[in-house]
Amino acid sequence: MSIKNIAKLAVVAALYVVLTNIIPGVEFGPVQFRISEALNFLIFYNYRYIYSLGVGCAVANFLGSPIKLDVLIGTAQTVLVLALIYLITKNMKNVIAKYVTLDVIFSLSMFIIAWEMWLDGIVKKSVLFPTYLGLVLSEAVILTISGIVMYLIQEKKLINLYLD
Repeated sequence: MSIKNIAKLAVVAALYVVLTNIIPGVEFGPVQFRISEALNFLIFYNYRYIYSLGVGCAVANFLGSPIKLDVLIGTAQTVLVLALIYLITKNMKNVIAKYVTLDVIFSLSMFIIAWEMWLDGIVKKSVLFPTYLGLVLSEAVILTISGIVMYLIQEKKLINLYLD
């Protein structure tokens, strides 16, 4: 791997950390609006961005999450779900179908984060399902909005100028 490619991966990881913390107070908890989730769509341009997003997620969780398990479980959720989405969508030709697939699968995978909150004692078992619904809805909102923005950017071929 070239120095240029390593630098791109590092920039994406750093962007994930910065964008996670850009709106304080909503990056962790039962409702999450992480602007950094917009970067998940980069896996459609190069699978290696799964590594960047994993590193960025781990660093962001280490620096800011009140949940002790978040560095391990939250990061594993991000990496494994993005890898699954990549495998499911790698032969899809329709960009919109890829984006919708990412939005749906990633949003539904938030049960892992709800479970993590329960394990850590932040969420009681009686509110586990409502917590999951809050996470699904907040993730779906941020991925839908950012998916539209990323789609419009890729339609203008701006993404391809910088990513390979």
